[in-house]
Amino acid sequence: MTKKPARFLSLTAAISALSFGAALLGTGTANASASYIKYIDTYPTYSTCVDVGQSYQREGFRDYDCLVETGGWQLWLRY
Repeated sequence: MTKKPARFLSLTAAISALSFGAALLGTGTANASASYIKYIDTYPTYSTCVDVGQSYQREGFRDYDCLVETGGWQLWLRY
């Protein structure tokens, strides 16, 4: 009878260790595939920022963000 609980506990510990290791690997993979971000310019209106961001996207950049800042909208690209 004592072998079954011990075997169960060792199996549970092994599964926990593998799960923890997989979680760490998943975090590393997410960081490794993180996109690079590049500041382009500040534009006076949101629509101008979006227009320019879409043109960069057509040229092959992955995505863009227009962030409000004092004096206008900053265009940031992800590639």
